[in-house]
Amino acid sequence: MSPRGPFSLLPAPPAAPHEQRRSLSVARRERAGHAGGCDVSLYRTIATAVGTREALDLANRLAAWHDAMVMHRRRAGEAAGPACDVDCPHDQAESLWLEAVDVYGERAHAFAFLRSLGMVSNRLGKAGLSELRL
Repeated sequence: MSPRGPFSLLPAPPAAPHEQRRSLSVARRERAGHAGGCDVSLYRTIATAVGTREALDLANRLAAWHDAMVMHRRRAGEAAGPACDVDCPHDQAESLWLEAVDVYGERAHAFAFLRSLGMVSNRLGKAGLSELRL
């Protein structure tokens, strides 16, 4: 039994700063679907619904691209620009988006992050992003 008793109306003492950070980190992972070692991915969920080997392989590539793109945006900012290097994930967005639409059909529209970046580069015309950065 706690020193405050089982029905105490006193609030719990505040957590130490390192415990607060850990709690926030755990909460973020849970919201992102990474709690308890479970890696839930919208890409994999839709690929499983489609049920082909091609869909599952593409889901793995999309998940890897997504992680790379998030890290890139944290370092370089939102838009493609001078901070982008030769293997920038921006350059892959359009081709991955078109492949996702081909493999997943209408279900691909659930991939908002990929769609927003893939369609942006599609609207830029035939010039690739790397050519626009010169």
